[in-house]
Amino acid sequence: MRNKPTDYNLFEIYEQNYISLKKLTVSLTALNMKCVYIIDHAKVSFKVVEFTKYTAVIEIQFPNWYDSVYTNIMISSIKVRLYHDAKMASVELDFRTYPPQKQFTEKLNLNLFLREYLILCSHKGKLSFTC
Repeated sequence: MRNKPTDYNLFEIYEQNYISLKKLTVSLTALNMKCVYIIDHAKVSFKVVEFTKYTAVIEIQFPNWYDSVYTNIMISSIKVRLYHDAKMASVELDFRTYPPQKQFTEKLNLNLFLREYLILCSHKGKLSFTC
């Protein structure tokens, strides 16, 4: 029998995602700033699309090869909201597209995907440029 994920697990993932994102995007301190990492000859970009005192939204653009090789989810980009005061980062999800009973599972899966992807970026990625 599989363990059912809890809110506590999700909050741990939020904290891990925040720490990883802050390490990867330390130079992004204003709206529309962007940094690009190279992973296996593919570009992964992180762009600030919203920036306030307590929160920020970073859009992550994935390379096309990532969709088919590493996951069965077709994702070209995701938006991640960072909560600076709580030190948490969560994937933004349009809940209107998911029935209520699947919302938690989808949110958990996307945040787990983000965590694994950020680990990949930090281990294999090389910062290409920041603007």
